[in-house]
Amino acid sequence: MILTLILFLQEAKCKCSEITERKGYHAFGTATILTDIIECVLNNSKKVMSVSVRVPQIDSCVALPAVVGAEGISMVLNIWPNLNKEEQTQLAGGVQFIADAIASTK
Repeated sequence: MILTLILFLQEAKCKCSEITERKGYHAFGTATILTDIIECVLNNSKKVMSVSVRVPQIDSCVALPAVVGAEGISMVLNIWPNLNKEEQTQLAGGVQFIADAIASTK
């Protein structure tokens, strides 16, 4: 589990650098999103947001739309039926990539 976290943080650092190269400084965007999440929790807004949620089938987390309020995440929305075939393939591929990365660390 620790190795998975280390790999995730390394990948996040690389992605962060990639975003900075493409878009420039990004801390304002990150701070804005974090502020939105905190306000949802403090005000029990029950707002739908794309947040990282645990997916038991792959023993990892994936960013999915979920209802965020005072309890944290109260419900994860099932987006699968609303995706076209290409989007379903892309999501499944991303989930499989994460599952494979986790499996390679065990």
